[in-house]
Amino acid sequence: MPADKGKIAKNAIALYVRMAIVLVVSLYTSRVVLQQLGASDFGTFNVVGGIITMLSFLTGTLSQGVQRFFNFYKGRQDYDSINKFFYASIVILLVLGVIIILLGETIGLWFLNAKMNIPSDRMYAANWVYQLSILSMLAALLSVPFSAMIVAHEDFGIYAFLSIGVAMCNLLVAFLLKAASSDKLIFYAILVCIVHLMNAAALVIISLVKYRKIRPVAHRDHSVFKSLLSFSGWTVLGGMSFTAGTTGLNIILNIFFGTIANAARGIAVQVSTKVDEFIHNIQQAMNPQITQLYAKGEYEAVESLVDDNFRWNFALYWLIALPLLFEVEYILQIWLGEVPQYTSVFTSIVVIRSLLKCFERPINTLNFAIGIMKYVNLFAFFSVSLMVVVVILAFKFGFPPYWAFIFDCITIFFCTLFYMYQARKHGMFSFSHFIKNVLIRVMLVILISVSGTWLLRHIDLRGFLRLIYTLGVTFLLSGITIYYILFTSKDRSKVNSFIFNNIHRIVR
Repeated sequence: MPADKGKIAKNAIALYVRMAIVLVVSLYTSRVVLQQLGASDFGTFNVVGGIITMLSFLTGTLSQGVQRFFNFYKGRQDYDSINKFFYASIVILLVLGVIIILLGETIGLWFLNAKMNIPSDRMYAANWVYQLSILSMLAALLSVPFSAMIVAHEDFGIYAFLSIGVAMCNLLVAFLLKAASSDKLIFYAILVCIVHLMNAAALVIISLVKYRKIRPVAHRDHSVFKSLLSFSGWTVLGGMSFTAGTTGLNIILNIFFGTIANAARGIAVQVSTKVDEFIHNIQQAMNPQITQLYAKGEYEAVESLVDDNFRWNFALYWLIALPLLFEVEYILQIWLGEVPQYTSVFTSIVVIRSLLKCFERPINTLNFAIGIMKYVNLFAFFSVSLMVVVVILAFKFGFPPYWAFIFDCITIFFCTLFYMYQARKHGMFSFSHFIKNVLIRVMLVILISVSGTWLLRHIDLRGFLRLIYTLGVTFLLSGITIYYILFTSKDRSKVNSFIFNNIHRIVR
Protein backbone atom coordinates (compact mmCIF):
# COMPACT_ATOMS: atom_id res chain seq x y z
CA MET A 1 0.00 0.00 0.00
CA PRO A 2 1.65 3.28 -1.11
CA ALA A 3 1.67 6.40 1.01
CA ASP A 4 -1.35 8.69 0.74
CA LYS A 5 0.60 11.53 -0.87
CA GLY A 6 -2.58 13.43 -1.67
CA LYS A 7 -3.34 13.62 2.03
CA ILE A 8 0.25 14.67 2.72
CA ALA A 9 -0.08 17.47 0.14
CA LYS A 10 -3.40 18.61 1.64
CA ASN A 11 -1.91 18.69 5.13
CA ALA A 12 1.19 20.49 3.90
CA ILE A 13 -0.95 23.17 2.21
CA ALA A 14 -2.90 23.71 5.44
CA LEU A 15 0.37 24.12 7.30
CA TYR A 16 1.73 26.51 4.67
CA VAL A 17 -1.32 28.75 4.93
CA ARG A 18 -0.70 28.79 8.67
CA MET A 19 2.98 29.49 8.10
CA ALA A 20 2.38 32.43 5.76
CA ILE A 21 0.09 34.15 8.27
CA VAL A 22 2.21 33.29 11.30
CA LEU A 23 5.40 34.42 9.52
CA VAL A 24 4.13 37.92 8.75
CA VAL A 25 2.52 38.39 12.16
CA SER A 26 5.50 37.00 14.09
CA LEU A 27 8.09 39.12 12.30
CA TYR A 28 6.15 42.29 13.00
CA THR A 29 5.52 41.19 16.60
CA SER A 30 9.24 40.59 17.18
CA ARG A 31 10.08 44.05 15.87
CA VAL A 32 7.59 45.71 18.22
CA VAL A 33 8.69 43.66 21.23
CA LEU A 34 12.39 44.39 20.61
CA GLN A 35 11.67 48.12 20.30
CA GLN A 36 9.55 48.19 23.45
CA LEU A 37 11.80 46.07 25.66
CA GLY A 38 15.18 47.16 24.32
CA ALA A 39 18.00 44.80 23.38
CA SER A 40 19.08 44.05 26.96
CA ASP A 41 15.61 43.15 28.32
CA PHE A 42 14.82 41.27 25.10
CA GLY A 43 17.98 39.21 25.66
CA THR A 44 17.07 38.70 29.32
CA PHE A 45 13.66 37.31 28.36
CA ASN A 46 15.26 34.87 25.90
CA VAL A 47 17.98 33.58 28.19
CA VAL A 48 15.90 33.34 31.40
CA GLY A 49 13.16 31.44 29.63
CA GLY A 50 15.93 29.23 28.36
CA ILE A 51 16.74 28.00 31.86
CA ILE A 52 13.30 26.44 32.03
CA THR A 53 13.81 24.94 28.60
CA MET A 54 16.86 23.17 30.01
CA LEU A 55 14.75 21.75 32.82
CA SER A 56 11.94 20.71 30.47
CA PHE A 57 13.96 18.61 28.04
CA LEU A 58 12.09 15.64 29.58
CA THR A 59 8.88 17.07 28.11
CA GLY A 60 10.18 16.89 24.57
CA THR A 61 11.52 13.38 24.98
CA LEU A 62 8.25 12.02 26.32
CA SER A 63 6.38 13.92 23.62
CA GLN A 64 8.36 12.03 20.98
CA GLY A 65 7.56 8.74 22.70
CA VAL A 66 3.83 9.48 22.96
CA GLN A 67 3.73 10.63 19.33
CA ARG A 68 5.51 7.51 18.11
CA PHE A 69 3.15 5.08 19.91
CA PHE A 70 0.03 7.03 18.88
CA ASN A 71 1.13 6.97 15.24
CA PHE A 72 2.18 3.33 15.42
CA TYR A 73 -1.09 1.99 16.88
CA LYS A 74 -3.17 4.41 14.82
CA GLY A 75 -1.65 2.70 11.77
CA ARG A 76 -2.98 -0.60 13.13
CA GLN A 77 -6.33 0.92 14.22
CA ASP A 78 -5.66 -0.40 17.74
CA TYR A 79 -7.54 2.09 19.91
CA ASP A 80 -7.33 -0.03 23.06
CA SER A 81 -3.54 0.30 23.01
CA ILE A 82 -3.77 4.03 22.23
CA ASN A 83 -6.04 4.54 25.27
CA LYS A 84 -3.59 2.64 27.48
CA PHE A 85 -0.67 4.75 26.28
CA PHE A 86 -2.80 7.88 26.69
CA TYR A 87 -3.38 7.14 30.37
CA ALA A 88 0.25 6.12 30.93
CA SER A 89 1.51 9.33 29.34
CA ILE A 90 -0.71 11.50 31.57
CA VAL A 91 0.50 9.74 34.74
CA ILE A 92 4.16 10.04 33.71
CA LEU A 93 3.74 13.68 32.70
CA LEU A 94 2.23 14.57 36.09
CA VAL A 95 5.20 12.96 37.83
CA LEU A 96 7.61 14.81 35.54
CA GLY A 97 5.80 18.06 36.26
CA VAL A 98 6.47 17.65 39.97
CA ILE A 99 10.15 16.82 39.27
CA ILE A 100 10.59 19.88 37.05
CA ILE A 101 9.00 22.17 39.67
CA LEU A 102 11.40 20.83 42.30
CA LEU A 103 14.43 21.28 40.04
CA GLY A 104 13.24 24.68 38.85
CA GLU A 105 12.67 26.07 42.32
CA THR A 106 16.02 24.84 43.63
CA ILE A 107 18.90 24.36 41.19
CA GLY A 108 17.37 26.50 38.44
CA LEU A 109 16.53 29.38 40.76
CA TRP A 110 20.02 29.29 42.30
CA PHE A 111 21.65 29.31 38.84
CA LEU A 112 19.56 32.30 37.74
CA ASN A 113 20.46 34.45 40.72
CA ALA A 114 24.06 33.29 41.26
CA LYS A 115 25.51 32.60 37.81
CA MET A 116 23.61 34.48 35.10
CA ASN A 117 25.10 37.65 33.60
CA ILE A 118 22.08 39.94 34.05
CA PRO A 119 22.20 43.61 35.18
CA SER A 120 21.56 43.78 38.92
CA ASP A 121 18.71 46.26 38.54
CA ARG A 122 16.86 43.76 36.28
CA MET A 123 17.13 40.68 38.53
CA TYR A 124 13.69 41.30 40.08
CA ALA A 125 12.09 41.32 36.62
CA ALA A 126 14.20 38.31 35.57
CA ASN A 127 12.79 36.30 38.50
CA TRP A 128 9.24 37.16 37.40
CA VAL A 129 10.07 35.94 33.89
CA TYR A 130 11.53 32.76 35.38
CA GLN A 131 8.48 31.85 37.48
CA LEU A 132 6.06 32.57 34.64
CA SER A 133 8.22 30.47 32.32
CA ILE A 134 7.84 27.53 34.71
CA LEU A 135 4.05 27.92 34.59
CA SER A 136 4.07 28.12 30.77
CA MET A 137 6.25 25.03 30.54
CA LEU A 138 3.92 23.02 32.80
CA ALA A 139 0.97 23.96 30.60
CA ALA A 140 2.87 22.75 27.53
CA LEU A 141 3.88 19.58 29.39
CA LEU A 142 0.34 18.53 30.27
CA SER A 143 -0.95 19.22 26.75
CA VAL A 144 1.58 16.83 25.13
CA PRO A 145 -0.71 13.77 24.68
CA PHE A 146 -3.54 15.94 23.35
CA SER A 147 -1.29 17.56 20.76
CA ALA A 148 0.02 14.10 19.82
CA MET A 149 -3.57 12.97 19.28
CA ILE A 150 -4.20 15.72 16.72
CA VAL A 151 -1.02 14.89 14.81
CA ALA A 152 -1.74 11.13 14.83
CA HIS A 153 -5.12 11.84 13.20
CA GLU A 154 -3.37 14.17 10.71
CA ASP A 155 -5.84 16.98 11.47
CA PHE A 156 -3.37 19.69 10.58
CA GLY A 157 -6.14 22.17 9.83
CA ILE A 158 -6.78 22.30 13.59
CA TYR A 159 -3.07 22.62 14.23
CA ALA A 160 -2.87 25.48 11.71
CA PHE A 161 -5.89 27.24 13.24
CA LEU A 162 -4.41 27.11 16.76
CA SER A 163 -1.01 28.33 15.54
CA ILE A 164 -2.61 31.31 13.81
CA GLY A 165 -4.58 32.03 16.97
CA VAL A 166 -1.39 32.03 19.07
CA ALA A 167 0.33 34.34 16.56
CA MET A 168 -2.57 36.81 16.65
CA CYS A 169 -2.59 36.72 20.47
CA ASN A 170 1.14 37.47 20.48
CA LEU A 171 0.50 40.41 18.16
CA LEU A 172 -2.13 41.69 20.60
CA VAL A 173 0.42 41.27 23.40
CA ALA A 174 2.91 43.43 21.46
CA PHE A 175 0.33 46.22 21.06
CA LEU A 176 -0.63 46.03 24.75
CA LEU A 177 3.07 46.27 25.59
CA LYS A 178 3.15 49.71 24.00
CA ALA A 179 0.54 50.91 26.47
CA ALA A 180 2.20 49.40 29.55
CA SER A 181 3.10 51.94 32.23
CA SER A 182 4.72 49.47 34.67
CA ASP A 183 7.78 47.26 34.13
CA LYS A 184 7.40 46.17 30.49
CA LEU A 185 9.46 43.01 30.84
CA ILE A 186 7.25 41.68 33.67
CA PHE A 187 4.08 42.76 31.86
CA TYR A 188 5.25 41.01 28.69
CA ALA A 189 6.08 37.79 30.57
CA ILE A 190 2.61 37.74 32.17
CA LEU A 191 0.82 38.16 28.85
CA VAL A 192 2.96 35.54 27.08
CA CYS A 193 2.21 33.09 29.90
CA ILE A 194 -1.54 33.70 29.50
CA VAL A 195 -1.26 32.95 25.76
CA HIS A 196 0.52 29.65 26.51
CA LEU A 197 -2.17 28.66 29.03
CA MET A 198 -4.95 29.44 26.55
CA ASN A 199 -3.26 27.40 23.82
CA ALA A 200 -2.82 24.39 26.13
CA ALA A 201 -6.46 24.59 27.22
CA ALA A 202 -7.61 24.72 23.58
CA LEU A 203 -5.57 21.60 22.72
CA VAL A 204 -7.13 19.65 25.59
CA ILE A 205 -10.72 20.74 24.89
CA ILE A 206 -10.57 20.16 21.11
CA SER A 207 -8.95 16.74 21.49
CA LEU A 208 -11.48 15.51 24.05
CA VAL A 209 -14.45 16.76 22.04
CA LYS A 210 -13.29 15.60 18.61
CA TYR A 211 -11.73 12.18 19.33
CA ARG A 212 -14.31 10.42 21.46
CA LYS A 213 -12.80 6.98 20.83
CA ILE A 214 -9.67 8.02 22.70
CA ARG A 215 -9.92 8.40 26.44
CA PRO A 216 -7.40 7.80 29.23
CA VAL A 217 -8.42 4.39 30.61
CA ALA A 218 -6.96 3.65 34.05
CA HIS A 219 -4.99 0.40 34.11
CA ARG A 220 -2.07 -1.37 35.75
CA ASP A 221 -0.52 -2.80 32.61
CA HIS A 222 3.11 -2.30 33.54
CA SER A 223 4.24 -3.30 30.05
CA VAL A 224 2.68 -0.11 28.65
CA PHE A 225 4.45 2.10 31.18
CA LYS A 226 7.66 0.14 30.59
CA SER A 227 7.44 0.50 26.79
CA LEU A 228 6.79 4.24 26.98
CA LEU A 229 9.51 4.85 29.56
CA SER A 230 11.97 2.57 27.78
CA PHE A 231 11.46 4.33 24.46
CA SER A 232 11.51 7.76 26.09
CA GLY A 233 14.35 6.83 28.43
CA TRP A 234 16.88 6.80 25.62
CA THR A 235 15.38 9.92 24.10
CA VAL A 236 16.11 11.68 27.40
CA LEU A 237 19.71 11.74 26.21
CA GLY A 238 18.57 13.11 22.86
CA GLY A 239 16.50 15.74 24.64
CA MET A 240 19.46 16.72 26.78
CA SER A 241 21.54 16.99 23.61
CA PHE A 242 18.99 19.26 21.92
CA THR A 243 18.76 21.42 25.04
CA ALA A 244 22.53 21.73 25.38
CA GLY A 245 22.79 22.60 21.69
CA THR A 246 20.22 25.40 21.89
CA THR A 247 19.51 26.74 25.36
CA GLY A 248 22.87 25.64 26.73
CA LEU A 249 24.69 27.65 24.09
CA ASN A 250 22.44 30.62 24.83
CA ILE A 251 23.43 30.50 28.51
CA ILE A 252 27.12 30.13 27.62
CA LEU A 253 26.80 33.19 25.36
CA ASN A 254 25.25 35.08 28.29
CA ILE A 255 28.07 34.18 30.65
CA PHE A 256 30.81 35.21 28.21
CA PHE A 257 29.18 38.05 26.23
CA GLY A 258 26.13 39.31 28.17
CA THR A 259 22.48 39.95 27.29
CA ILE A 260 23.21 41.79 24.02
CA ALA A 261 24.58 38.55 22.54
CA ASN A 262 21.42 36.82 23.80
CA ALA A 263 19.29 39.41 21.99
CA ALA A 264 21.21 38.80 18.76
CA ARG A 265 20.90 35.05 19.20
CA GLY A 266 17.17 35.37 19.98
CA ILE A 267 16.55 37.32 16.76
CA ALA A 268 18.65 34.90 14.69
CA VAL A 269 16.76 31.92 16.10
CA GLN A 270 13.42 33.61 15.35
CA VAL A 271 14.46 34.12 11.72
CA SER A 272 15.72 30.55 11.32
CA THR A 273 12.64 29.19 13.09
CA LYS A 274 10.29 30.95 10.68
CA VAL A 275 12.29 29.85 7.63
CA ASP A 276 12.57 26.41 9.20
CA GLU A 277 8.78 26.18 9.07
CA PHE A 278 9.21 25.15 5.43
CA ILE A 279 10.89 21.95 6.60
CA HIS A 280 8.63 21.54 9.60
CA ASN A 281 5.46 21.68 7.49
CA ILE A 282 6.52 18.84 5.19
CA GLN A 283 7.94 16.87 8.11
CA GLN A 284 4.79 17.15 10.17
CA ALA A 285 2.68 16.05 7.23
CA MET A 286 4.91 13.01 6.55
CA ASN A 287 5.75 11.86 10.09
CA PRO A 288 2.47 10.02 10.81
CA GLN A 289 2.52 8.12 7.51
CA ILE A 290 6.18 7.11 7.82
CA THR A 291 5.44 5.53 11.22
CA GLN A 292 2.06 4.08 10.21
CA LEU A 293 3.43 2.52 7.00
CA TYR A 294 6.33 1.01 8.94
CA ALA A 295 3.86 -0.44 11.46
CA LYS A 296 2.01 -2.12 8.56
CA GLY A 297 5.26 -3.57 7.16
CA GLU A 298 5.13 -1.46 3.97
CA TYR A 299 8.90 -0.94 3.92
CA GLU A 300 9.27 -0.01 0.25
CA ALA A 301 6.63 2.67 0.67
CA VAL A 302 8.49 3.97 3.73
CA GLU A 303 11.80 4.24 1.83
CA SER A 304 10.07 6.00 -1.08
CA LEU A 305 8.40 8.45 1.30
CA VAL A 306 11.69 9.22 3.09
CA ASP A 307 13.32 9.93 -0.31
CA ASP A 308 10.50 12.35 -1.12
CA ASN A 309 10.94 13.86 2.34
CA PHE A 310 14.63 14.65 1.71
CA ARG A 311 13.97 16.27 -1.67
CA TRP A 312 10.91 18.32 -0.73
CA ASN A 313 12.44 19.49 2.55
CA PHE A 314 15.45 20.88 0.70
CA ALA A 315 13.50 22.28 -2.25
CA LEU A 316 11.02 24.31 -0.23
CA TYR A 317 13.66 25.46 2.24
CA TRP A 318 16.23 26.51 -0.37
CA LEU A 319 13.79 28.80 -2.18
CA ILE A 320 13.68 30.94 0.99
CA ALA A 321 17.14 30.34 2.46
CA LEU A 322 19.18 31.42 -0.59
CA PRO A 323 17.87 35.02 -0.89
CA LEU A 324 18.02 35.34 2.89
CA LEU A 325 21.72 34.39 2.90
CA PHE A 326 22.51 37.00 0.22
CA GLU A 327 20.43 39.82 1.73
CA VAL A 328 20.50 39.07 5.45
CA GLU A 329 21.86 42.47 6.56
CA TYR A 330 19.34 44.52 4.60
CA ILE A 331 16.42 42.28 5.61
CA LEU A 332 17.35 42.65 9.29
CA GLN A 333 17.61 46.44 8.91
CA ILE A 334 14.18 46.89 7.34
CA TRP A 335 12.68 44.43 9.82
CA LEU A 336 14.22 45.66 13.09
CA GLY A 337 15.48 49.17 12.39
CA GLU A 338 18.29 48.94 14.94
CA VAL A 339 20.08 45.59 14.62
CA PRO A 340 21.97 44.29 17.71
CA GLN A 341 25.63 43.37 17.30
CA TYR A 342 26.36 39.88 15.89
CA THR A 343 22.79 39.42 14.61
CA SER A 344 23.55 39.13 10.88
CA VAL A 345 26.37 36.60 11.25
CA PHE A 346 24.36 34.57 13.80
CA THR A 347 21.41 34.54 11.39
CA SER A 348 23.49 33.39 8.40
CA ILE A 349 24.95 30.47 10.34
CA VAL A 350 21.65 29.29 11.83
CA VAL A 351 20.11 29.37 8.33
CA ILE A 352 22.84 26.93 7.27
CA ARG A 353 22.10 24.91 10.41
CA SER A 354 18.47 24.59 9.34
CA LEU A 355 19.68 23.44 5.91
CA LEU A 356 21.39 20.49 7.60
CA LYS A 357 18.13 19.79 9.42
CA CYS A 358 16.50 19.14 6.01
CA PHE A 359 18.32 15.80 6.05
CA GLU A 360 18.50 15.10 9.77
CA ARG A 361 14.76 15.21 10.42
CA PRO A 362 13.57 12.59 7.89
CA ILE A 363 16.21 10.06 8.97
CA ASN A 364 15.40 10.80 12.61
CA THR A 365 11.70 10.13 11.95
CA LEU A 366 12.63 6.86 10.22
CA ASN A 367 14.72 5.77 13.22
CA PHE A 368 11.86 6.60 15.57
CA ALA A 369 9.48 4.54 13.44
CA ILE A 370 11.89 1.59 13.56
CA GLY A 371 12.38 2.10 17.30
CA ILE A 372 16.14 2.74 17.13
CA MET A 373 16.80 4.75 20.28
CA LYS A 374 19.81 3.58 22.26
CA TYR A 375 22.82 4.25 20.05
CA VAL A 376 21.25 7.18 18.21
CA ASN A 377 20.71 9.13 21.41
CA LEU A 378 23.98 8.04 23.01
CA PHE A 379 25.88 9.39 20.01
CA ALA A 380 23.88 12.65 20.06
CA PHE A 381 24.46 13.10 23.78
CA PHE A 382 28.22 12.61 23.67
CA SER A 383 28.61 14.65 20.47
CA VAL A 384 26.76 17.65 21.84
CA SER A 385 28.47 17.34 25.23
CA LEU A 386 31.82 17.46 23.46
CA MET A 387 30.64 20.44 21.41
CA VAL A 388 29.66 22.38 24.56
CA VAL A 389 33.09 21.73 26.10
CA VAL A 390 34.80 22.85 22.87
CA VAL A 391 32.69 26.05 22.77
CA ILE A 392 33.56 26.94 26.38
CA LEU A 393 37.27 26.37 25.70
CA ALA A 394 37.08 28.39 22.48
CA PHE A 395 35.50 31.34 24.30
CA LYS A 396 38.12 31.13 27.04
CA PHE A 397 40.79 31.43 24.33
CA GLY A 398 39.10 34.52 22.89
CA PHE A 399 37.10 33.12 19.95
CA PRO A 400 34.23 35.39 18.79
CA PRO A 401 30.66 34.32 19.74
CA TYR A 402 29.62 33.06 16.29
CA TRP A 403 31.91 30.05 16.70
CA ALA A 404 29.29 28.52 19.00
CA PHE A 405 26.96 28.23 16.00
CA ILE A 406 29.70 26.90 13.72
CA PHE A 407 30.53 24.08 16.14
CA ASP A 408 26.79 23.38 16.45
CA CYS A 409 26.52 22.94 12.67
CA ILE A 410 29.48 20.55 12.63
CA THR A 411 27.85 18.48 15.38
CA ILE A 412 24.54 18.22 13.49
CA PHE A 413 26.42 17.09 10.37
CA PHE A 414 28.11 14.18 12.16
CA CYS A 415 24.95 13.23 14.05
CA THR A 416 23.04 13.01 10.76
CA LEU A 417 25.68 10.68 9.31
CA PHE A 418 25.40 8.44 12.35
CA TYR A 419 21.59 8.39 12.18
CA MET A 420 21.85 7.27 8.56
CA TYR A 421 24.31 4.54 9.54
CA GLN A 422 21.89 3.23 12.17
CA ALA A 423 18.98 3.13 9.70
CA ARG A 424 21.26 1.31 7.23
CA LYS A 425 22.01 -1.38 9.85
CA HIS A 426 18.28 -2.15 9.94
CA GLY A 427 18.01 -2.36 6.15
CA MET A 428 16.01 0.87 5.81
CA PHE A 429 18.65 3.17 4.29
CA SER A 430 21.31 2.98 1.57
CA PHE A 431 24.18 5.48 1.42
CA SER A 432 24.78 4.81 -2.29
CA HIS A 433 21.11 5.32 -3.08
CA PHE A 434 21.03 8.55 -1.03
CA ILE A 435 24.20 9.93 -2.66
CA LYS A 436 22.99 9.12 -6.18
CA ASN A 437 19.35 10.15 -5.88
CA VAL A 438 19.51 12.98 -3.33
CA LEU A 439 22.94 14.32 -2.33
CA ILE A 440 24.53 14.79 -5.79
CA ARG A 441 21.37 16.51 -7.02
CA VAL A 442 21.26 18.77 -3.96
CA MET A 443 24.92 19.76 -4.36
CA LEU A 444 24.38 20.62 -8.03
CA VAL A 445 21.37 22.78 -7.16
CA ILE A 446 23.40 24.64 -4.51
CA LEU A 447 26.45 25.09 -6.76
CA ILE A 448 24.50 26.40 -9.75
CA SER A 449 22.07 28.63 -7.85
CA VAL A 450 24.71 30.17 -5.53
CA SER A 451 27.32 30.81 -8.24
CA GLY A 452 24.66 32.07 -10.65
CA THR A 453 23.19 34.44 -8.08
CA TRP A 454 26.65 35.74 -7.12
CA LEU A 455 27.49 36.51 -10.77
CA LEU A 456 24.14 38.12 -11.60
CA ARG A 457 24.21 40.38 -8.51
CA HIS A 458 27.18 42.36 -9.83
CA ILE A 459 25.01 45.24 -10.99
CA ASP A 460 24.58 48.76 -9.64
CA LEU A 461 21.50 48.36 -7.44
CA ARG A 462 21.00 49.34 -3.81
CA GLY A 463 18.46 48.88 -1.04
CA PHE A 464 14.96 47.66 -1.80
CA LEU A 465 15.54 47.38 -5.57
CA ARG A 466 18.48 45.05 -4.99
CA LEU A 467 16.38 42.95 -2.61
CA ILE A 468 13.62 42.55 -5.20
CA TYR A 469 16.18 41.76 -7.90
CA THR A 470 17.89 39.16 -5.68
CA LEU A 471 14.56 37.54 -4.83
CA GLY A 472 13.74 37.23 -8.53
CA VAL A 473 17.17 35.87 -9.51
CA THR A 474 17.36 33.33 -6.67
CA PHE A 475 13.80 32.13 -7.20
CA LEU A 476 14.40 31.67 -10.93
CA LEU A 477 17.75 29.88 -10.58
CA SER A 478 16.65 27.75 -7.63
CA GLY A 479 13.31 26.93 -9.20
CA ILE A 480 14.79 25.82 -12.52
CA THR A 481 17.58 23.74 -10.97
CA ILE A 482 15.24 22.15 -8.43
CA TYR A 483 12.72 21.27 -11.13
CA TYR A 484 15.16 19.79 -13.64
CA ILE A 485 17.96 18.46 -11.39
CA LEU A 486 16.57 17.67 -7.93
CA PHE A 487 13.11 16.40 -8.84
CA THR A 488 12.51 13.01 -10.40
CA SER A 489 10.23 12.57 -13.40
CA LYS A 490 7.43 11.57 -11.02
CA ASP A 491 8.00 14.74 -8.97
CA ARG A 492 7.87 16.90 -12.11
CA SER A 493 4.69 15.16 -13.23
CA LYS A 494 3.05 15.92 -9.86
CA VAL A 495 4.16 19.56 -10.00
CA ASN A 496 2.81 19.91 -13.56
CA SER A 497 -0.52 18.34 -12.60
CA PHE A 498 -0.83 20.59 -9.56
CA ILE A 499 -0.13 23.74 -11.62
CA PHE A 500 -2.36 22.79 -14.58
CA ASN A 501 -5.25 21.73 -12.33
CA ASN A 502 -5.17 25.02 -10.46
CA ILE A 503 -4.92 27.05 -13.69
CA HIS A 504 -7.89 25.10 -15.05
CA ARG A 505 -9.91 25.87 -11.94
CA ILE A 506 -9.09 29.59 -12.19
CA VAL A 507 -9.96 29.73 -15.91
CA ARG A 508 -13.25 27.93 -15.30
